[in-house]
Amino acid sequence: MTRAVNSLKAALGNEGTNSQTIIELFDKVKATFEAVENAHCKLVEATEDDGEYEKEEEWMAAVQSTFLESRLSVETFLKRHSSRAVTEERAIASESSGGGSGGTDTAKASDGADKQNVQGSHDSNVNNTEANNATASSRLSDFNEIKLALELPKTEYLKFDGNPVEYYSFITNFEVNIESKLSSNPAKLQHLKTNVYRQGAKPYRMLRPARR
Repeated sequence: MTRAVNSLKAALGNEGTNSQTIIELFDKVKATFEAVENAHCKLVEATEDDGEYEKEEEWMAAVQSTFLESRLSVETFLKRHSSRAVTEERAIASESSGGGSGGTDTAKASDGADKQNVQGSHDSNVNNTEANNATASSRLSDFNEIKLALELPKTEYLKFDGNPVEYYSFITNFEVNIESKLSSNPAKLQHLKTNVYRQGAKPYRMLRPARR
């Protein structure tokens, strides 16, 4: 995971990096994080020693913190890049709408053709920018929802280790204090997975797509 995070940080520090590259690198970080999280869940299930269990939980908390930091850095980059793209497109539109008039019909025709070419290129750039911005906006929506979930006061919710006696209290607490405050299903699932462990985590690991 360290290698994936370092690659992402290097790309974020390069002003020439585009949004799609950042999204692809973050996807690699996310996939690695999920693999680590899965391995961690299996390990703590097999851990009987309370001391070792606490060490594993502290280590996983540090990994989650690194992942969250990467996610917030990506969020900031995408917002800045999206704003810059809109500004550049407006400048191009302003330039293509100006220009002087020709002294002859030939000059006017040539000028009109040039403007048409510029406009066509501009329209293509706008379409590409809108598509990239739509993707970025979708990602940002999920990032913001997950960020909100992780920032909810920890005193408001319970953890669940698979004990059937505690399930009703846990799920009621989750529905009232967490689920009701979020609209994104990925954010709800992400937050739920961080609050279940040992036997309680088994049903949620089954939701992961099979890796090829």
